[in-house]
Amino acid sequence: MSNYWRMRYAFVLAVCGASSFAAAAEWSIQPTVLWYLDYDSNRLLAPTNEVGDAAGWLTIDALLKRATETGEVDIHPELQIQRFDPDSALDSNNGSLALSATHNAETFSYTASAGYADRSTYVSELENTGIIDASVRQEAANASAGIADQFTERQRIGVQATYADTKYPSGEAVGLIGYRDPGISATYTYGLSPETSLSAIAFGSRVTAPEFGYDSRDAGGRLVWTYIVSPTTNVSAAAGFVRAQITSRLQIGSDDVNGSLWAVQGTHHSELVAWTLSFTRDVVPSGLGLLIRRDELDLTAIRSIAPRLDVTFSILAAHNSDLVTNYTGDDRRYFAGTAGLDWHTAPQWVLSLKLRASESRVPTDVERFELATGWQTIVSLLWSPLPWSKSR
Repeated sequence: MSNYWRMRYAFVLAVCGASSFAAAAEWSIQPTVLWYLDYDSNRLLAPTNEVGDAAGWLTIDALLKRATETGEVDIHPELQIQRFDPDSALDSNNGSLALSATHNAETFSYTASAGYADRSTYVSELENTGIIDASVRQEAANASAGIADQFTERQRIGVQATYADTKYPSGEAVGLIGYRDPGISATYTYGLSPETSLSAIAFGSRVTAPEFGYDSRDAGGRLVWTYIVSPTTNVSAAAGFVRAQITSRLQIGSDDVNGSLWAVQGTHHSELVAWTLSFTRDVVPSGLGLLIRRDELDLTAIRSIAPRLDVTFSILAAHNSDLVTNYTGDDRRYFAGTAGLDWHTAPQWVLSLKLRASESRVPTDVERFELATGWQTIVSLLWSPLPWSKSR
């Protein structure tokens, strides 16, 4: 069965499942359509023989929501059609479907989610492994379930289980390896004040790549401090530790490594200014089939300079590195900076002009790092109408 029909059947089943809850509820749907054109001087971030090309794509998505007094069900399909010129080998049709549900009782709350995405490696790997091949796609499925109990006014405890199954059909030839990633976590939160809370989190996961005999396990904990500075500003900081064990059928024994985890995050949303900041170190699964260490900085800012005109700015800097050095030799560094203007031509239309610079550094046998750079000009038009809603 093709991926198209898998996604279509999943969507039909999701709609039927949500319709079975026929109690009084409000239904709404929020569609968005994005038209996108760009020119990229080095789309694949090749260190030599750079090739510039143009691209255009259409993204259509919708958020279908069913809300009641005690819960909510969301269905979120997305379709993206990408076309490139002159290299049509990169042409791609990408799609995803995400489902989520929440239920709130007097003290308990329950959550569940599931999703499936079929994407080109240009979409999934540019900021991660950097391995892009027109003949290889990423097929990713995920699911999660959680329960939480607010057992006192200030104390809350929760447990969450997750599962991810990521595949790269025919990807082994270019170094992309599928993996499975089940995980579990438990969280205890204590409210120090109405504005401040402290959380303790214990977690564990196991990433396996059966075809290559890779087995990566990690377990650890972190403390998270969260503070509501004002109704428009939140900040948080986290610190923790992780212990990972990596084995392979190609070697005897295992490699054990201990490391630190941390995160600093903040958000601000006011009438004229909005920004989000995230600076993290974490251990995450990779398309190389193993757990890796990832340091990442994300900064996004929007400033209104006129009633219908915004200045936008964003930075993404990421560093992937092996937990142990005798496996994939992954030490990739990626940077992208974007600046632009958003013109709200009408309440439901936004025309954007952006300029982006990007850079990738990858170690080689010849030199410490091989550098690739590129720049991109972008024109996009977003249509986001008001949600259509109906109560029944």
